[in-house]
Amino acid sequence: MKKKKGEMTLENTLSIILAVLGIALIIFAAVKLYQITVNQENANAKKIIDNIEGKVNAMKDEEQISFPFQGQKNWLLTGWSKDDSTRPDKCHFNSCICICPTNTVNPASSCQKSGICREIDKEELLIRGTTIRTTGVFIPASYIDLPSNLVELKIYKTKDRLQITLNS
Repeated sequence: MKKKKGEMTLENTLSIILAVLGIALIIFAAVKLYQITVNQENANAKKIIDNIEGKVNAMKDEEQISFPFQGQKNWLLTGWSKDDSTRPDKCHFNSCICICPTNTVNPASSCQKSGICREIDKEELLIRGTTIRTTGVFIPASYIDLPSNLVELKIYKTKDRLQITLNS
């Protein structure tokens, strides 16, 4: 019997089914790998913010400490004072520190969407990172862009104020 042009044979059908299954398996593996990476980033960010919160809670008023920690690339450390109207909703009505995916234009939006925040029992919170240039003037950034290597933070705590700076 002669095969007609365009006629599907059992062999061709099995090849197509195996190709589709192979592609589906590759897509499934890629999605799982991405999820593992994202979950690991979130877990590392949570460890960082928990570590900072623990250090702050252990400090007495009028105390200053410096400590090194492993940064988280493409994330930033920022915070808002109790009376700052731009703070994310997850801070409720308190001062808070947050670690969020990098968005230097609108950190509050990034922190609200996928950041990890901790409330701080202080009226005023200052976060000072490296200086940025704005209209010809250098001013300290109100966030700390976290590199992937070891960095050192300096924390100063008073009765009503908490200040976190990048120790460079």
